[in-house]
Formats: sequence, C-alpha cells, structure tokens
Amino acid sequence: MKKVRYITDAAMITAIVIALLLISELTGLELEESFFFVLPAPIALYALMHGAKKSLIPAFAIGLLSMVIHSPIHGLLFVLPACLLGVIYGFFVEKGFSSAVKISLAVLGTFVVNILTMVVFSEVLFGISIIDDTAAIVGSIVNALSFLNLGASFGALLEALAIGLIPAIIVTISLMEGLLMHILTIFLATRVAKIDKLGVFHGFKVMIPQIVSFIFVPIAVVTLIFIGRYLNLQGFWKILLIVGINLCFTLFIVYIFEGLALSVLYFRSIGRPGLYSIVALFAIILFPIIFFVGLADSLFKLQDHLMMRN
Repeated sequence: MKKVRYITDAAMITAIVIALLLISELTGLELEESFFFVLPAPIALYALMHGAKKSLIPAFAIGLLSMVIHSPIHGLLFVLPACLLGVIYGFFVEKGFSSAVKISLAVLGTFVVNILTMVVFSEVLFGISIIDDTAAIVGSIVNALSFLNLGASFGALLEALAIGLIPAIIVTISLMEGLLMHILTIFLATRVAKIDKLGVFHGFKVMIPQIVSFIFVPIAVVTLIFIGRYLNLQGFWKILLIVGINLCFTLFIVYIFEGLALSVLYFRSIGRPGLYSIVALFAIILFPIIFFVGLADSLFKLQDHLMMRN
C-alpha cells in the first residue's frame, strides 16, 4: 500500500507542476522565471512525505517532461534545478536541520540559479546582457519621469548606479526567493501533509551582529557623501564606491527583515500578534522606519531585551 501511495503521489505532483508549466507557456506568464520559488516547493513537500531519495522520481520526471512539452531551455535552466533544489531541501528537513540552515540552503540554491540564468546563460545562449537590460529599464524609467525635467546627468547617474547595483540586486532577489520558497514549503507541509512539527522560523533568529552594524554605519555615511560623484570617479576609488553601494543596499534589505522580526517579537510580547500583519502590509511604505528599527535592534540587541522581559 505504501509503495502504491508514493508512486501515485509522485504522479500527482508531476501532473500538477506540468499543468502549471503548460498554463505558463500558453498564457506567457513565464512562471518558472518570474516565480521560481514556487517550483521547488512541491518536490520538497513530496520529500517530506516520502523521503528525499524517493523525491528524485518526480524531480527528474518533471525536469524531463518540461524539456519535452514546455521548453528545453527553460526545463534545463529553471525547472530541473528547481526540482533538484526541492530534493536537497527535503533531505535537509529529513536530517532535522534547523530553519536557519534550510533558509540558507534555499537562498544559496536560488542565488546559483540566478547567477547562471541572469549572467552566464543569458549572454552565452541568447546574447542578452544583464547590463544592457538594466540600462534599457532605467531608460524607460527616465523617459517616464521626463515631465520632471531632471536633466541628462540624472539619467546617466541613475543608469550607472543601477548597473553598479546588479550584484546586490541579484543577492536581494535570491534572498527573497529563498525565503518565499521556505515559507511556501512549510505552509504546504502544514496544510496538505498535516506536518505540524515544522515551524517557519523555528531555530532561526534574524539579528545582524553588533560589530557588523558598527562597521556599516560609517561606510553608509561615506557612501552617501560620495554617491553624487559616482560618474567622476575612476579606477580604484570607483570600485571601492561600487562595493560600498552594494554592501549598503544588501544590508539595507537585511535590516528591514530584522526590523520585521523585532516587530513580531514585540507584538507577541504585548499580546497583539495581529498588529504585525498591519506592519507587514505597509512594509513597502514604512520601509525607512522598519530599516531604522532593524538597525537599532542590531546595535542595542533589542530582541534579547524583549526575550529577557518575557
């Protein structure tokens, strides 16, 4: 009976994912590109239910079928790597690793795929450069803002900064996708497989070490001072400024996550966990405030103080 169950579940998982990919192709949604984090979750769920070794069956079935009926390139570059990431994630869950390790794995996996697809294969296979794409996007933004009469220098500075920020953007996208993949997998495990022992952030604490924040603050101040001179700098100093910009942008995003984590802890401590949903909902508008909350948490270890009080 168990043998029949894992085979039927593999067939069902394969059919669902292939159906989604067919819808993606017919509608032009490009699900495998735009929502990469969705693809590993079904395989990871199967691995949770039947073990990581058995999850290789639907993983390779989905990968091979996607190359045949969906798109060979997309199957090879997006679908198969996503399925293998789901298998590895399931193995880490099976071995009892903490959420910190699982989230790190998910982020690393999506980062590798993003590097290969955005930087390597896009130019080798399609002749599309991420730098040219970025410049085109910035050009569209500048044209849309032309009514503000910002001048040609503004467009040139914005384009140069956007191109310089490409590494940080890839890291940020990978961070978001890896986290979403983890959350979706745990959600499916809880709702579909009725596995309640897994917590989304069990054993995971979002807190940047204090020493990192003490280094970050002066670097951020210096970067902001010299960012207006970006176009005039050359050689070593320009590279140094690019490193500073990427570092500040990446840590800015991480501090926002830390601010949200502190918000969860605080609202729980006052018995109002529902208020966190409001903060998360308006995170896009309130992100400067949330950033400073996260930075203050790192500098003064506010989470530790809250936990001691409770």
